[in-house]
Amino acid sequence: MTISDSGFLNEFKQSFIAGNMVTFRLALSTNTDPGGTPDEFSLAIFDSGGSEIPTLGGSFFDVFAVIDIDSSNPTVRTFPSDSS
Repeated sequence: MTISDSGFLNEFKQSFIAGNMVTFRLALSTNTDPGGTPDEFSLAIFDSGGSEIPTLGGSFFDVFAVIDIDSSNPTVRTFPSDSS
């Protein structure tokens, strides 16, 4: 699956049967856009009702991982689930 930088929000959703672990491979281009428009990859998991599973990723989105694509060596930030 390929996502192109064609709009403000590009998303991919896929159903899966949850197990003990989720794994996937990710390849990112680190080509930054001219003009200061930020690029970011984020990973969220939704429950069967369509709500994001709570994480400690921040107050606006419940994400498990965020990568700000702002250099040739972007920082990967990961967050645990919020059991409260």
